[in-house]
Amino acid sequence: MVVVAGDIDAKPGVELSKVEKAIDEELAKFLAEGPTAKELERVKTQFAAGFVKGVERIGGFGGKSDILAKSQAFGGSPDAIAIETMVEIKNELEGILGKKPIT
Repeated sequence: MVVVAGDIDAKPGVELSKVEKAIDEELAKFLAEGPTAKELERVKTQFAAGFVKGVERIGGFGGKSDILAKSQAFGGSPDAIAIETMVEIKNELEGILGKKPIT
């Protein structure tokens, strides 16, 4: 099962059936071919940026407390996800800069 969520705004005067058809075509293409390298890179960058921004916040949704709680619940320790994510981000940056990634 694939669940896709998003917001689509149709311009005034555009028939919704045309918008739905375009969405269906794009989803079918995505499911058949997968994401492009550029799309995948954009999502990785957005994830890394969101994680870093979350670590900078003390409270609220997605802040340090949420990251620590999620790490404890899914990783078995408060720093499990943070360490794994930071190693992945570091490896990505070193790969871009041409340095050897850490293991």
